Amino acid sequence: MTATMRRKLAGTDSSGASRGMTALRALRLAMARTAGDTLGLALGAIAARQGVCAPDEVAADIAADGLLVLLDCAGAQTGAAVLSLPLVSALIQQQTMGRVADRAPDPRDFTDTDALICAPFLEDCLRMAADIAEAPQDRACLTGIRFGARAGDVRALCLALRAPRYRVHAFTLDIAEGRRQGDLVLILPDPVPAEGEARQTGPARDPGQSPLMQVEADLTAVLARLRLPLDRLNALRVGDLVPLARDRLDETSLVAPGGAVIARGRLGQMNGQRAVRLMAPTPVPRAVADARAVQFDPLPRRSPAPRPDRGEDVLDIAALARTSPGDAAREIGALAGLSDEDMSALSLTPAPGEEVEGRPV
Repeated sequence: MTATMRRKLAGTDSSGASRGMTALRALRLAMARTAGDTLGLALGAIAARQGVCAPDEVAADIAADGLLVLLDCAGAQTGAAVLSLPLVSALIQQQTMGRVADRAPDPRDFTDTDALICAPFLEDCLRMAADIAEAPQDRACLTGIRFGARAGDVRALCLALRAPRYRVHAFTLDIAEGRRQGDLVLILPDPVPAEGEARQTGPARDPGQSPLMQVEADLTAVLARLRLPLDRLNALRVGDLVPLARDRLDETSLVAPGGAVIARGRLGQMNGQRAVRLMAPTPVPRAVADARAVQFDPLPRRSPAPRPDRGEDVLDIAALARTSPGDAAREIGALAGLSDEDMSALSLTPAPGEEVEGRPV
């Protein structure tokens, strides 16, 4: 893999400025460790995004059917967290029954008890993320956050958010090794940088580097492609298992939005999240390369095969190709039962002294 491809996949330049423990990476790692160490629950972020927005823009990232929680943050400011029903039910079942049920949860209204049961998980995640984050601004954003109360609806939650700017961290979580998927959104006040300290909203970039190197590329990891009858496809429900061969992990394809395969690799895990290790292109065997380089390989000349002794007239193509046009025409006419007069009438053979124009076939 070239250095350019590495920089594109890393989303930064070759100096490695963005390889540190950012707030987003710290939260992903903290969620996986907290769920595993304190709850015994396998939890990993399979997708994550972050951004900075004004308070009136926060509502776009809030799901009305989620558990809405207000957070008490540093500086007497208020943050929020939104947990989807699959995540809430998994946290409750793991703490009460010791396992996550196979059946998907039924839609229901959340209660204050739901929020209180999920509160320790949120606080421990934020505390661990603040400890391992490297940038001072990230640590300031994650430090000193405590559970506040459950919000009744989205409007009440948005009215409580009064900070000038908010950081939004949204995660799609794999729960109990693929048994469920849930969503978690953290809306935290963005700390104001100290006087003279420049706000860094993205990874450092070399001034001589093209801005295109900072463009995000959305790729889809395709593990396998299956053909299913339409009736079986319609019968699939949430929780059904589709059998795959074990070697499919080594044949993961990275596909662009247009459908083109960009690279191939092996599916795995890194820092508590799904990852794909790119594989080197398979070298083309020398024999195959030589065959592809040949533009035209004429068939070897073969001696005329003896005519079969079956009393039948057989047209010998190989011998015919080496005869003159006139002789070839007469041989074809003989096979068709045509006399010399018939051939002359059809103008298949030129008359003596007659010129014939034509083109090669």
